[in-house]
Amino acid sequence: MNRIKSRFSYSIVFLVLVIILLPISSWGQSTSYHRKVDKSTLLFIFQHQLFKSLNAKLEEYQSAYDQDYLEEDNVFDAFDAFSKIDTACESLFHKWINEYSEFYPPYVARAKYYCTCAREARGSKPVVDKDQKEYKEMERYYALALNDITVALKKNIRLDVCYAMVVEIGSLTAHEELKRRALTNALKIHPYAYRMRLKYLQTLVPRLGGSYKKWKHS
Repeated sequence: MNRIKSRFSYSIVFLVLVIILLPISSWGQSTSYHRKVDKSTLLFIFQHQLFKSLNAKLEEYQSAYDQDYLEEDNVFDAFDAFSKIDTACESLFHKWINEYSEFYPPYVARAKYYCTCAREARGSKPVVDKDQKEYKEMERYYALALNDITVALKKNIRLDVCYAMVVEIGSLTAHEELKRRALTNALKIHPYAYRMRLKYLQTLVPRLGGSYKKWKHS
């Protein structure tokens, strides 16, 4: 009996070591080796209104991800560049869309921008009530983001970066069904996606979910 227990213990130890030492990429996560997005270059192209080249580059990242899940981070990194845009550049998003309305990248990029505006409008308060100015302003920007996300997903249903934004919006506006549906739809298309799972888990933190009372009584 002791020998059986000993062998079982060794087996457990061996299994744990395998799990620890196994490369992250084997578990569906992108590795740093695959991350190759230069955000400053993307912003340079955007600010100089080279929209045709920008569309091609962003679509290239998405296509690579559709072929290989290890390219997932590049899509998120690329569109995250537009979270840093100054409000003075908002007109460039409109121009980009007016010139290339048949493409999805400008809608996704502007949605990222609006999501950033929404978070900034909300401010750093742990909880913001719905009747407060901050909440209403946040809600307005998120509505604009959702409009762009809807258009982008009609053009390409495989955009995890859009579903991730919907998860954020659903969390901070207390639309739990919207959040869960976005996660479900994304994982149907990319079952190995880890950024979607990560985004969803992040929204379970009270600060990101906007409700400490809910966590206190759960």
